[in-house]
Amino acid sequence: MILENIRKLVITSNDEYVITCADDKTIKVWDMEERKLVHTFEEAHSGGIWALAVTSDNRSIISGSADKHIKIWELGPYAIPHDDLPDLSHNKVK
Repeated sequence: MILENIRKLVITSNDEYVITCADDKTIKVWDMEERKLVHTFEEAHSGGIWALAVTSDNRSIISGSADKHIKIWELGPYAIPHDDLPDLSHNKVK
């Protein structure tokens, strides 16, 4: 298993999954018990993914990217993305 350019790693509060994001625009979900990759969100963003979080109920992944978008993804067997949140690029800290 080769893991290149991982930007962020988070673990669900129930220790079921490790979730990674990378410069290759993917989010990967790893099963901790089985120690294997269980899902990849391909082209999750149009830029490298730099921020990642999991909601406290372990149902959703929130990602932020160089493409200036924040997205919310279902963390479940079908892993479907929610609609994009508004572009937050105007809220940059100066």
